[in-house]
Amino acid sequence: LPEGELAAEFITRPQNVEVLEGEKAEFVCSISKDGFEVQWLRGNKVLEAGDKYDIISDGKKRLLVIKDSILEDEGKYSIMVGGIKATAHLKVIGKLLFILVSGMQYFFSISEKLRIITPLKDQVVKEGEELVFNCEVNTEGAKAKWYKNEEPIFDSAKSIMVHKDLVYTLRIRDAHFADQATYTVSLSNARGEHVKSSAALTVLGNHILFFISTEEDLRIVVPLEDIETMEKKSVTFWCKVNRLNVTLQWTKNGEEVTFDRRILYKVDKYKHSLIIKDCGFIDEGEYTVTAGQDKSVAELLITEAPADFIEHLRDQTVTEFDDAVFTCQLSKEKASVKWYKNGREIREGKKYLFEKDGNLHRLIIKDCRLEDECEYSCGVDDRKSRARLFVEGKYIYEAPGSDVIFMAELNKDGVEVKWLRNNMIIVQGDKHQMMSEGKVHRLQVCEIRPRDQGEYRFIAKDKEARAKLELAVFNGINFSPFSVGPTMDLSAFKDGLEVIVPEPLKIRVPIRGYPVPTATWSVGDKILEKGDRVKIETTAAFAELVITPSERPDKGIYTLKLENPVSSVSGEIDVNVIVNVLDKPGPPAAFDISDITNESCFLTWNPPRDDGARERQRKV
Repeated sequence: LPEGELAAEFITRPQNVEVLEGEKAEFVCSISKDGFEVQWLRGNKVLEAGDKYDIISDGKKRLLVIKDSILEDEGKYSIMVGGIKATAHLKVIGKLLFILVSGMQYFFSISEKLRIITPLKDQVVKEGEELVFNCEVNTEGAKAKWYKNEEPIFDSAKSIMVHKDLVYTLRIRDAHFADQATYTVSLSNARGEHVKSSAALTVLGNHILFFISTEEDLRIVVPLEDIETMEKKSVTFWCKVNRLNVTLQWTKNGEEVTFDRRILYKVDKYKHSLIIKDCGFIDEGEYTVTAGQDKSVAELLITEAPADFIEHLRDQTVTEFDDAVFTCQLSKEKASVKWYKNGREIREGKKYLFEKDGNLHRLIIKDCRLEDECEYSCGVDDRKSRARLFVEGKYIYEAPGSDVIFMAELNKDGVEVKWLRNNMIIVQGDKHQMMSEGKVHRLQVCEIRPRDQGEYRFIAKDKEARAKLELAVFNGINFSPFSVGPTMDLSAFKDGLEVIVPEPLKIRVPIRGYPVPTATWSVGDKILEKGDRVKIETTAAFAELVITPSERPDKGIYTLKLENPVSSVSGEIDVNVIVNVLDKPGPPAAFDISDITNESCFLTWNPPRDDGARERQRKV
C-alpha cells in the first residue's frame, strides 16, 4: 500500500451460501475503493481464476464464483482486503437418487421437491386449554414462519414454536377467544421452493365468561428490543399488542415522551412504533411502552458518528505565482484532518499553510508553480474529499527589440543543464547568454525578433520545464490577447525625493505595458516639455525625467501619466513625488549698525528672505 494512502474497507461482507450439487455458488461483497486488489482463499490456500473458479472485480463489487459445486467444495471461504479478513461458509446439498436394482432399494444424494406430507388440522378447544398444530414435510432444511390471520407470530411464553426432524409444531397455551383465528405455516428451502398449510382454531368458552366478557385484557405480544445506533441516524422502537386500535403510553427514563416532528408515534393495526429521527446523545436512555397492565422496556445506546464532509473541496484554477486556497467544511469542529498531494501527506511549512476556523478547514498553497498542478485531498477518519489544482502560466510582456530572460531553479547545485528552442540545442553567443548561479539557471535572449518565437525547454538530467516566447505584434498586426495596459512602480519614491541645488533632479520610474506607453510629466498644472534644463526619456522598461541644474522653484508634486491604445484599457496614473530642494540661505535683511564707539558697535538684522529651505537655528 503506497505511503499515505488509506486501505480499502468492507461496505458489505460475503454471506453464507447454500447450493445444490452441480450448481454454481457465488460469494459477493463490496469494498470502499475501485481497483483495490483483494485475495480469495479457501483455508490458507490462495484461489486463482481458472476452470474451477471465476474471480470478478466490478467497480467496488468483488465476486468469487465456484463452478459445478460438488460435496468436496463445502467449507469456509475467505476474502482479504488489505489486512482485513471476512469469511463465509458454503453448504452443498447432495442430490437424492432412488434406484431399484434386483429387488433392492438404493438411496443416493437427492434433491426431492419440497412438499407437505401431513398438513395442519382444524382445532376446537375450550377456553384455557392448550392446543397444538403439527405440520410434516418430506425433506430437511426447510424454514418455517407462522401466521395468525396473516399476521406473523413470534416465539413467546404464549406461543411456542418447535422444529424436530421433519415436523414443525406451534403450541398455544391458555387459549382465549382472542386466539380464535386461521393459523398458517409457510415453509421454504434454499432452492426457493415454498409450501404452506392452514387450519382454523375455534375456542369454546364457559357460559359464565361468555356473558361477562368476550375480550381479553390488553397486553403486549411482541416486546420492544434494545437498539444501538449512531448519532444523526433514525431509529424505531416497535411492539405488537393483542387488540386493534388502542393507544399506548411511551416514557423515557420515567418521563412521558413528547411527540413532535422529530419524535413520532405511529399505529398500524396491532403494531405500535416510536420513531426517533436525527438521534443525538440526548436521546439515549431507557424507553418503556405501557399497554394496560403490561409493560415492555428497551434501551437506546448512541455512538458518536465519524466526522463527514458537509462541503467538499472544489477544483481551483490559479495563475502562476499566485496562491491557491482549498476549503472544505466538516460536520464536527473537533475533527482532525490531514492534507494530501497526489496521495502523499503534506507537512505544514512555507509552501503549505493549514487554517482551521470552526468546522472550516483550508489548505493554502503559496506561490503556485506549474509543477504544483495535481490532485489535492483532505482526509478525516476513513473519508476523503478530492479536488484538482490547475496552474496557468503567467505571461510576461516585453517589447520587440528588448531582452527576455527565462529562469529555472533546481533543488541541487552543480547539475549540468541544457537549453533548447523548438527542440534545437541553444549555443552560448551574442544572441543567447546562459548563466548558472548555484541552483538558479538563466537564459537571456537578446534583442528579441519574430524569428525568436517558439517553445523553450530547460533540461536537467531527467527533469524538464517548458515555456513559450510569443510576440504580441508582428508585421504591424496587433494581437489583442497579448496587449496590456500600462503600470508603474513608485515604491522607490514612497518617502519622497530630496535634491540639493544645483545637483540634477532625476526621477526614473519602472513601467510596463504593451504597446509601450506614452509618458507625460507635469508639476502642478504645468506640463513639462523637453528643453535646455529638462530631459525626458521613455523606454519599454522605464520613464525618466531629468532637470539639471536644479533650482528652488523646482520644488513641488510631480505627476507621471501613462497611456497606450489598449482596447478598453486606458488609464491615468498620478505619481506624487515630493522634491525638497536644499540651497544656501540668502543675506540677512534690514542689516543696521548703531552706537559706534572706539571699542564697539551694536549690530541688528532680520531673517534672510531666502532661508535655503532650511530652518535657521542661529547665525554667526
